[in-house]
Amino acid sequence: MTPASGWSFELIGLAWWLIIPLAALAGWGIISLLRLELGRLPRFPRLGLSWLRGAAVVVVVLLLLEPTLTKTTVERQLPAVALVVDRSGSMAVTDEQQPLARQLDEAVALGLVDATVRPDGPRQARRELTALINDLPGLTAALVEIQQAATEGRQPANLDKSLAKLHAKRGEELAGAGGDNDTTALFRDQAALLGRISAMLERGKPEAIGDKADGLVSALTELGNRCRALLPKLDAAQEASDRGLLAQGGPAVTAGLERLRAMSRTERAVSLARNALEPLLKDRAIVSWHALDDGALTSVGDPAALAGFAPTGSTDFAAPLSTLARNWGDQTHAGAVILLSDGRQTAGVDPVPAIRALNARGALLAGISVGDAGVIRDAVVAEVRAPAEVFRGETIRLDTRLRITGYDGTDWRLVLTRDGKVIEQRTIKATGAWQTERFELPDAEAGVHGFQARLERAGAVDAGIISGGGLLRDVWGNLPGTDLRVLLDHPAFVAGKADRSEVTPQAASNDPAENFGAVLRGYVVPPISGPYHFWVTADDRAQVFLSTSVDPADKVKIAEVPEYADPGVYDKYQSQRSAAVVLERGRPYYIEVQHKQGGGGSHVAVGWTLPDSRVERPIPGSFLAPYGKPPPTSTANKNAEASLANNQADASVTVNDDPLKVLIVDHSARWESRFLVDLFERDKRVQVVRRYQSIRQPRGEKELLPPTQQELDGYDIVVLGDLAPGQIAAEDQQRLERFVSRRGGFVATIAGPRGMPASYALGGIAKLLPVRLHTNGGSPTATVKLTTIGADHPVTAVLDDNALNQQLWPALPPLQWLARGVTAKEGAEVLLETQDDHRTPVVATMRFGAGRVLWVGTTDTWRWRDRLGDRVHRAFWLQAVRWGLGMRLRGKDDRLQAALDRALIAPRERAELRVRARHKDGSAATGAVHATVARLDAEGKELDGSLQRIDLSPVNDADALWHAGLEGLGEGRWRVTVKSDDPDLATLSEIRDLVVRDRQSQEGLELGADPVNLARLATAGGFRADSLDQAVPLIKDLADRLVPKANPRRTTHSLWDNYLALIAVLGLLAVEWMWRKRVGLP
Repeated sequence: MTPASGWSFELIGLAWWLIIPLAALAGWGIISLLRLELGRLPRFPRLGLSWLRGAAVVVVVLLLLEPTLTKTTVERQLPAVALVVDRSGSMAVTDEQQPLARQLDEAVALGLVDATVRPDGPRQARRELTALINDLPGLTAALVEIQQAATEGRQPANLDKSLAKLHAKRGEELAGAGGDNDTTALFRDQAALLGRISAMLERGKPEAIGDKADGLVSALTELGNRCRALLPKLDAAQEASDRGLLAQGGPAVTAGLERLRAMSRTERAVSLARNALEPLLKDRAIVSWHALDDGALTSVGDPAALAGFAPTGSTDFAAPLSTLARNWGDQTHAGAVILLSDGRQTAGVDPVPAIRALNARGALLAGISVGDAGVIRDAVVAEVRAPAEVFRGETIRLDTRLRITGYDGTDWRLVLTRDGKVIEQRTIKATGAWQTERFELPDAEAGVHGFQARLERAGAVDAGIISGGGLLRDVWGNLPGTDLRVLLDHPAFVAGKADRSEVTPQAASNDPAENFGAVLRGYVVPPISGPYHFWVTADDRAQVFLSTSVDPADKVKIAEVPEYADPGVYDKYQSQRSAAVVLERGRPYYIEVQHKQGGGGSHVAVGWTLPDSRVERPIPGSFLAPYGKPPPTSTANKNAEASLANNQADASVTVNDDPLKVLIVDHSARWESRFLVDLFERDKRVQVVRRYQSIRQPRGEKELLPPTQQELDGYDIVVLGDLAPGQIAAEDQQRLERFVSRRGGFVATIAGPRGMPASYALGGIAKLLPVRLHTNGGSPTATVKLTTIGADHPVTAVLDDNALNQQLWPALPPLQWLARGVTAKEGAEVLLETQDDHRTPVVATMRFGAGRVLWVGTTDTWRWRDRLGDRVHRAFWLQAVRWGLGMRLRGKDDRLQAALDRALIAPRERAELRVRARHKDGSAATGAVHATVARLDAEGKELDGSLQRIDLSPVNDADALWHAGLEGLGEGRWRVTVKSDDPDLATLSEIRDLVVRDRQSQEGLELGADPVNLARLATAGGFRADSLDQAVPLIKDLADRLVPKANPRRTTHSLWDNYLALIAVLGLLAVEWMWRKRVGLP
């Protein structure tokens, strides 16, 4: 019970029922003694001393009882409610293709369309029938429970009587609301049937004569079937009503729908929460605003800022909700979390544990589904699978995974580009299902090549302005200097009164005047859909703005010229090129160029790079319309895609043209080694050195590995066969370990019965191996199968079809010998294992320092040649070598070699650069090593202002090796040039290309909303979810459940627990003592 505010009197000392009787007894004794002692005294002293003694007794009793006054103040703590808005990439979708009825539902909920102008009888009827269908299982279960309870002679348990009453009432209301005969009859029957069911639930038992539970169950089932059959008819009726409303041409309705169609899911969620939901929670909760940002929870002070950022990133509910639970802690009175999202999770773990943690603190979870849950019209290129590296002369195989939904039977173009140039086009039929297209490309030049696959509508022609193209140019004169603020702050500019105006025929202007400011503005109409890059050049300064619509208020700056650039120079500064901007074919967009000229000649021009890699600088007038006239009519396809940002995917492939040097070390020329040598020697660029102990020992040649680290580091690959420990000295093992960890070399180990790996439990080789010795039995022969990791690993992807590749490996000839007593180390990846209960690793990989190691636990991979020729054996080893050489040092001259650990990184990732600089004799170069990093434009030229110098650091305990981390690079293609300050290496340089871009995420693959998942999360949070148009009643119900927490605060004022009470007792006793002395008493 919550205590009331106010004052209260309490005795907090010894129990009153003990003290008061004892005090009364003591008082009687004291009075009796005083009568004997004071009886001979005059009346006044006798009474005075008696009163003093009584007062002292009273004070002592009060000290023992400790009377106190307590003031209680109850503070009302409102519950905390978090409004969480999903701001992931899929929330950028506008859902223009939603059914008209859904659009009007949302427009009314957001206040964009007046609810009173829309007849929605069929909609209300449909909502009631849908709710009844959802509640049928609960009503049926209640009737079954009544029947079973009556049979077993007990009282029915857990009967929910409210549903039957609710639907009976709603049936009566809707039956009298008018409508067609079928709908009216259905609701009349619903009211009657639910009334009978409600009466039985009230009684808790069937009638002796009348309704039976099983009869009502049958009638309820039949009613449900009628409801389901009527739903399509109600949908059609509401659609016809809504189309009639639009046909009437009401400007308010049309404007409201146009506004809705331009709003992203995030914008709709924020508008709903600010204007409709937050007022419902006012004075009932402490509301805080948060955003889901790519797996992070961002607290937002101003809700308006939520819609100010473009939604991006993946959707992860678990991590942000866990963060919220931690932030609230135990001191917060948690009330609820309101999650506004499309419900589709594309990253992270299941959020239910985090939601339950919130619920354990008292927080309910209400979900509001935003977005179209139907089939989305969209063309998606999910990924381009490509090898990270190939050797010069190999065929490059690219697998493009794509899907086209909502356009069944139509033709699309799949366009493949390499380094921005179209190399192949195919016609793709839209089926709504995932498809994979394989491209096999011939030899390519050495270097890093960027491939892009994109989907375009087949038969689409360039859209544009037929006539009157160009931009309006307004000029303000007598403005000295080059600062744009001089123009923007000028009163004439603010007033919009230009000195002169003209229409330029293209997005460019050359004016011989000096000291002026100008603004070029109008509309740009993209000829094709997809990502565009805008370019600008100017003398002296200029900045370009682009709007997401024809409205200038929506413009944002996309590019600028900070200082003058010569005519035609669009890449002097990095800011002259915009980021990718996705535009839709035929849709006009407002564009504005602000230009300031000081002294000397002037110019300004804006160009673009189209999605098909065409470059037009400046933009032709055929795609421009001047400001001041009505915007050009949009010719955008009314069946436009939900998103154009997912129409393409990219891949980067490094083509290596450097010679390889391979060292094969084994006890003897086993079948495995012989076939491997034959495989390597087919390529004239590969130099193979074979060292067999059984051949070298009789000739007195004891060394199997090179005697120095420099010589060993001259190889790219070392194949280590079946050697006993005595045949590889401890020093050799340490050099081999350094070859991998520091040099970045690749070691492939092939097991054998002589000593690999049985004799290498310790030492350098034991550290290298991806496996360790372990007691593990099993037959020496076995077939193999792919592991989960191996199914997607490039080493074991022999066949193109993943399912067939899975079936291939168990069908290969059984291995006649394999190393059984091993298990994988932590950090190793097992690709192939035995197809038995022991699951012995047969092929495993591991990264070791800067290099990589491959374990082959059998002598019999050559047997894989038996049934399919050498395809399996050759593909397996070629792919293993390609994977293993991912970090190898290479260069035109052995004196200067470089390696990047990856050719593709994300903007927030780091690439590792390693360099080896040495003299011809193998000794380390004396000069320092540095690298320059420059960004490249679309034509492969370095952008001015982007050059950075990076000094490399020497690798500890590794002669001639240097390294540095490359990070903080923006998106684009970067050229890394490595040089040494050593005089002997002054003429040498090595160039590597690095691509920086965001990796393809799952966010753009499925754009449809997932209200089922959102409902699942809300159920786990103790509440429920609903659509955007039903958010207000949902949150009203939630608000009714929010109860303030009463925090009582007590202030206690003790009356006798202080020095004054003690002084009073002592004072009384002292006065009595003095008075007694005065009257002659002891």
